Order: sequence, then C-alpha cells, then structure tokens
Amino acid sequence: MLHSSFTNPKVIFILIVFFVIYKTKSLMSYPVDLTGLPVYIKKGFHIENCTLSEEEAVSQGFYKIEANVGNRKIHVPDFSDVLDIPKRNFFELRSLPPLDFTFLFYVPVSESDYDKMKSPAILFAKIGEYYAIYWNQELIVDRSKEKQVNIKDVIIPIPKTLIKIGTNTLCIHIKGDPLSRETGFFFGNPYLFDEFIDLFKQKRIYLQVFFINLSILIGIFYLTIFLKRKEKKKHLYFSLFSIVIAIFFFIRSSLFDELEVISDYNLVFRIRSLTLYLLIPLLVKTYQHSIKKIKSWKKWIFDISFYHGTVFFFFILILPDNTLFDLQLLWLSTIPIIMAVLSISNTISLIEEINQTKKENFLSKLRFSISTESFTHLINVLLLFIPAIFDIILYITKLQRPKYMEIGFTLLMIHSGIRVIFHLLDFNNQLTNLNKKLQAKINKLRKANEIIKLSEKKYKLIFNQTSDILFILDPKGNIIEISDSFEKILKIPKYEFTEKSFFSLIYQDVQRSKVLDLYTERIQNFIENGKTLKIQVPLKSYDDIPFKLFDIVLEKIFRNNKVDEIFARATLVKKDPIFQYLTKEYSSFVFNTDIYLIDNIIAKLTEELSELIDELELSMIRVGLREILINAIEHGNLEITYEDKKKYLEKGNYHEYLRNKLRDPHYQNKKVIVEYRFTPKEVAYKITDEGNGFDVKKYLEKKNIHLDSLHGRGIFIAKNAFDRIVYNSKGNSVTLIKKISKTI
Repeated sequence: MLHSSFTNPKVIFILIVFFVIYKTKSLMSYPVDLTGLPVYIKKGFHIENCTLSEEEAVSQGFYKIEANVGNRKIHVPDFSDVLDIPKRNFFELRSLPPLDFTFLFYVPVSESDYDKMKSPAILFAKIGEYYAIYWNQELIVDRSKEKQVNIKDVIIPIPKTLIKIGTNTLCIHIKGDPLSRETGFFFGNPYLFDEFIDLFKQKRIYLQVFFINLSILIGIFYLTIFLKRKEKKKHLYFSLFSIVIAIFFFIRSSLFDELEVISDYNLVFRIRSLTLYLLIPLLVKTYQHSIKKIKSWKKWIFDISFYHGTVFFFFILILPDNTLFDLQLLWLSTIPIIMAVLSISNTISLIEEINQTKKENFLSKLRFSISTESFTHLINVLLLFIPAIFDIILYITKLQRPKYMEIGFTLLMIHSGIRVIFHLLDFNNQLTNLNKKLQAKINKLRKANEIIKLSEKKYKLIFNQTSDILFILDPKGNIIEISDSFEKILKIPKYEFTEKSFFSLIYQDVQRSKVLDLYTERIQNFIENGKTLKIQVPLKSYDDIPFKLFDIVLEKIFRNNKVDEIFARATLVKKDPIFQYLTKEYSSFVFNTDIYLIDNIIAKLTEELSELIDELELSMIRVGLREILINAIEHGNLEITYEDKKKYLEKGNYHEYLRNKLRDPHYQNKKVIVEYRFTPKEVAYKITDEGNGFDVKKYLEKKNIHLDSLHGRGIFIAKNAFDRIVYNSKGNSVTLIKKISKTI
C-alpha cells in the first residue's frame, strides 16, 4: 500500500509542486543571490528602460540570460551576436569607443523579507569601469561619467524606503569598450542582495590586512638578516618575494580600491600583474642562491622558470589594455607546468639528499629531510602548484575569481612565518647559550678580579715596604706613584713630586748646572728611544745634606706595542764594608769600540769613591770620565772629526751616523784600554785608544771654553773634575788623577 501511494501520479505531482515552491522560496528569500535571477541585457541605455516589466523588456528587444546560481558571468563580449557588437578575438589588440548597455534584474521581496531588512545593499564581485545603478527607477549611484578604479567587491547601499513588497527593478547602466572583459560582470560570483554588514564581512578585509602585514614582516625579517650577512643572497630574494606578495594582495584587495590611490583601473591591473609575474622569478632566485652546487639540468629549470616570469613582466609593459586579460589567462595556463617542473626537481633533490645521508633510522631520515632546503622549496612550490590548478579550472570554465591561489600564497607565508618562528627560536637558543657563556666568563672575570685585587694588595705591600725607592712614571716621564720609602730616605712628602716630572727631583747645583744637565739629557734620550737605562743620579733630599746619590734603573712597560708606563727603582749608593781594609787596588779593562758600555764601566770605576769623595765632586768625576771615554771612541777609534760631528748634529742624524760607524768592521774591532789604580791618597785612571791621536797642547792650554762647543769640551770638563791630566806625546792616551782628602 505504501509503495503504491508513492507511485500514484497525483502524489508525485504534489511532491514536485511542493519541492518547486520550496526551492523557489529558498532561492527568492532574502538574502537574494542575483545569479539565481534571470537578467535582461540590451545595447544602449534610456531611463525609460528602467520602468519596464519582464514581459515588456522581452518585447523591447532585451536578451534574456537564464539564471545559473553561483556560476554566471554577464560578460558583454560573450554576447556579441545578440548585442550586435564586434566579436572579440583572443589576444585582442583593438580598443573600441565605449558603448552603453542596460542590465535589468527583477528582485522579489516578500513581506517577511521586508520586515527583517535593516540596511540592505548589493555586492558586485566585479562591475564595469563606468556604471550607474537605479532601484525602482530611482538613481542610487552614478559613476558613468568618470572611470573607476573600484570595480570589484563593490557594495552599493539601497535605502529601505525605495524597496517595496513584491517585484523590485534593479536597473544597471554600464558604459565601456565592447571588446573589454571589464565591460559587464566578469566574475561568476558573488552577486548578492543582503545586509550591508554581512556583505562587508564577505570582503574579508581583516584577513587581507593580516596577510599583508604578515608578508611585510617576513620580508623585513629576511631583509634584516641579509643586511647583516650580505653573502646570503637567498634572504634578499625571499624578502623581496614576501614584500612583492604583500604589494600584490594589497593592490588586488578592496582596501586599495577604497583608498583610491590610483584612479585608472587598467593601470592598477598592470601593476598588479607586474607583481604577480615577478613572484616565481624571485622564488626561483631564492632557491638558486640556497643551493651550493647546482647541476646543469637544474640550472636549466631555474633559467626557464625565471625567464618565464620576466617575459610576461616585459609584455605587460608594452601590450594594450584589452590584451592584458588574455596575457593573464595565458600565464595562468602555463604556470602549472612551471610549478610541476619545479616540484619534480625539488623532489629529486630531496631524494638525493636523503640517499646521501648516513642516517639509517627512518625517523632520523624523516627529521633530516624536513630540515633540508629542498623540503622547504618543495612545500613552497606545492602550496602554489595545487591551488593554481583549481584556480585555473575555475577561471577558464566558470570565470570565477581566483581564490585558491590566494589561499596557497597565504599558506606559503604562514609556512614562512613558522620558519621565521623557528629562526627566532634558534636565535633565542643561540642567545641563551651566549648568555650562559658570557655569564661563565663574567664569573671567571670576577674571580680574576678578586685575584687581581689580592695581587694589588700584595703589590702595594711589596711596593711600599721595599727599602729601595720605587717610581711609576707615565710615558712622558711624569711621576704617577711613589713608594713610601721615598719619604723615609729623602725626608720629602710624596705629594710634592706626585704628578710632576721626574727631572724636577734631580739635584741641580747652580755652579755646575751645565754639567748636571747631562743627567737630564740621558734620561730624556731613554724616554724617547730607549727601553732600559742604568744611571747614577743625585736626588734632592730634605735631610742634613741637599742630595743623595742613587743607582737608578728605568725600564719601559709596553702594552699593545705602545709604552704604557715607566718603572724606576732607585737604590741608595752605600759604602762596601770591606772597603775599610783596602790599601791599594789596581784593575785593567779592555773593551770593544762600543759607546753603550761606557756607563757600566764608569759605575765600576767609581764604586769605591762614594765614601771618600763629596757627592758633587764624584758626579764631576763620572762626567769627566764619560767625556774622555767618548772622545777615545768617537775621535780616537772611530776617527770622527769635530767638523763631521758638527755637520751630522746639525742635520739631526748624528746617532745614525755613529751607529753606522760602530757597525763598520774597520772600526768595531778596535779596543779601548782603561787602567784603574786606587790608593787611600789618590785615584788614577789611564785611558788609551787605538786612534791617531791629536794636538794635545792646543786644548790643554785653553783656560776657558763654552760647554756648548764641540771643540775641547771633554778635556775642559775633565780638567775641572780631576787634579791632574797627563797625555802622552801622540795624544791617544791620557792619565786622570784625583787627590783624596778623606781617610778610610
């Protein structure tokens, strides 16, 4: 019975009628999908056409386009036969003057639909560049006079006061080139009559803003890495890729249209296409610079992929407007091939890398493969390749707006964003490790600092408790620090000489200032050119006597090949205890022609006299000995005339001239003999050189001579320092005698 009732023709008819009524109601209920309504189209426009009913429109020559829910384009060039316009060719190079076209929609509104309306509006996925919209013969918007950049995702609010219960007439006047794909309604969907807020949500502005910002941030991140490591060009190209993606999606978004940055849609289309065609070349360059060794077959793939995009980039600059849409269709048709080839090449590279690894465990190989550049490249290409296939099918067959490729780009940037996160985590790990190492070094430095502080305490203890006087000088010879023994020995407060020149501490006798200036000269030469210096110097004293004689050793301390400080140790010259038993002493010294040995010889020759001769007289003896020894070497063995010495001194290169002489084999083997005889009544020195001698009487008879003079200065100083001077007849040997008045 049940079966027979369902097969009854009346029952079947009732069910069919019920289904049709239900389906029609669902189609016509608010919100309304305009692709589910028939549309009437005619060339030309008259305002009276907006008052026609459906039957009158047909009788007035309007062509009826049947409903096709979600998959209907109303593309003027596709109706060239019925509209009596020229037929559009593929790769159309022509442009024709704009024509007027009228489109009529009849939108049903029930009483219940009317009651729930608050802010109705119409969303056009894409509408011609020049248009005017009428609702029930009332002009809603007129953009037929000025070319519009905003021709996609256009939302037109409809005042509710113009809407009536029953059939409403939506009349659209479009003006445009009959050969242009922009004339009419190019995309298949969405074309909706709905609430404004719901239509606005469909524009997905928040998602677009998020994606654009994400792409820019990723681009800036990789650009920053490149600027720090400019050899990593893959980061440069991927940063440009990310920024170009951001520009592409910003230009194709309704946000860009609403800002009206550029008023010409065709120019906007060119810029958007330029960015689109640049994406694959930039991505390919990223891959190319991330591979160390590129095989020849892969280089061919990279070159073809790169030039594929650049060729399209070039054509977009020169082709006319109507051809640009066909060029984009051609790009969409060929790009899957490029994507497929890149996918295959990256897959081969990934397999090769996996086979080359020594990891045997499957999970280890899997982890290794995921970390490779080839895997990253493969994922990026697949995220573009798979959505591109769907988009091309929809674009060619249904002329629907590409959306899957947009999803692919979004996933690619999300994938890149995840890689950025891993980069940041890696940087964070590196930073953490560096912080740990830095903390360990800080701990070591703290311990070292504690050791240094302890060493400083020990140093200060040693520095201040030594019986010698210790000085720290700066590179110019100014006193930085003095040990405590300074005050004990010299009875002078340290602060009087701290930060003053070391020269100010040397005792100067007014009557012999020229002679004692030689101390200053030797120390100054050491500061400018020397490394170490040993010298006996009288230092000022506030004790019973005005000065005390010290053996001083100065040594430079270097840091980074520069003089950092000068260390000086001053040892008070004291009497040898065994000296009281001495009745007679004789010594003989023979040394090579070396002027730098003189000070050591003098120190040895005068060490016994400090307790028997006044300090000032002893200083004079040392100066006299020094002058005679210098004469023996310079004018005797080295045969330097007074004229030669004067000439080279005036030129400022005497020391270089002297060093060359000392290195000459003819002179360097000559000897100087110094004989020393000491008794409690006198001390005598005999100095003999291997030179040719000189006219002794000429200089011995001089009673006065200027100390700045080079002629006879040494003999004059010696005459004042010793009681007797006796030369041999040749003039190459002299005996210096000094009487001793004190007793041992």
